[in-house]
Amino acid sequence: MKRYALIAFVSLLASLHNSAAHEPITTKVTFNKEIARILQRSCWGCHAPGKIRSDIALATYEEARPWAKAIKEEVLERRMPPYQAVKGYGLFKHDYLLPQRDIELIVSWVEGGAPRGNLNDYPKPKPAWALGKPDALLQPDAPAEINKAEEVRCYSLATNFAEDRWINAFDFVPGNAAIVQRAAYLIETPANKAACDINTISPDLLGTWQPNEAPLQFPHDTARRLSAGARIKLIVHYRQTNPDDKANDQSQLGFYFSHEHERQPRALRNLWLKPLTTTLLVSDKPQRVLASQTITAATEAVAIRPLLFPFGTSIQATAHFPNGTSEVLIWAKDYHFAWQPLYVFRKPVALPKGTRLEITAYLDNSENNPRNPDEAPRSVTFKEPLCELLTAPLALQR
Repeated sequence: MKRYALIAFVSLLASLHNSAAHEPITTKVTFNKEIARILQRSCWGCHAPGKIRSDIALATYEEARPWAKAIKEEVLERRMPPYQAVKGYGLFKHDYLLPQRDIELIVSWVEGGAPRGNLNDYPKPKPAWALGKPDALLQPDAPAEINKAEEVRCYSLATNFAEDRWINAFDFVPGNAAIVQRAAYLIETPANKAACDINTISPDLLGTWQPNEAPLQFPHDTARRLSAGARIKLIVHYRQTNPDDKANDQSQLGFYFSHEHERQPRALRNLWLKPLTTTLLVSDKPQRVLASQTITAATEAVAIRPLLFPFGTSIQATAHFPNGTSEVLIWAKDYHFAWQPLYVFRKPVALPKGTRLEITAYLDNSENNPRNPDEAPRSVTFKEPLCELLTAPLALQR
């Protein structure tokens, strides 16, 4: 696959790379007090020593100061942090957009001379497990040696649960964050046991992970059910710049049990919204592709994940309700192959029986698409899901 976008990004940063020259200080915003906290929340998951983009580390003043003007440019143009969800379409617990206040602080810091500030103001490290110690922790029996520039590994992990368990939250911690690009985890079954696809589409999929993605936590009265003795398939995508170094990894997957005691949690399930098989013609204009499905029983949308493939320019998911009203659940654009998080709604969206879900996607199969997997574009058959929706039965009044 072409990587022009990444090359352009690195080239931009290089062109804006700014040495720590003496500049007059005209701002009270400092790196140690305000800027480091913004970067810790939104950037250090990738841009820090030992992380996947340690070549542009921003974890200390010495590392970040030379990139000050580049940081300002990236956040003003909203190229970084990477995001897909367009503001104003759907309300999510984590939309990964940099708040306007944070952008203003960064601009003030850069234009005011980018001062360091008091060392005592520097933020404390965040714990590895953002939700606290997991109730159950799974990991491969031994570290894996990774000696290729890019590869995908699958691990079969035993839960050793003596009884069925309801899982309300998941978290993934990479063993070697410098080479773990992304991960997916699902319930292992005879049907998926032999497959090892990081882009897996399965009703048994539990979750995915990308650097800097928030832990996957559901509403308190919903959960994923794991049967006694279940096994988990963990799929990890590795990428490293120097495979001769033979790096090791032993990543961990944490489970947090549901604490609903009065009644059984509402069971979450995956709903994949697929279009009819479509032929993507070579064209200078994006081609519209539609997917539609009608809800046959009252349910709630808990989370949504638009799937922007290399051809995708935008995807919009809309719920058309039986009463004639409609609501845009999400509008996503700006493709990032390794950054397609699950967006958990701030409040689950009720989908009455008869609600029609409509997905509208625009796919670009032209030579002008820098992400086109073919050097010379050709007509291709497209039948992949456009969107994943995580649903639960409609909540009853308690």
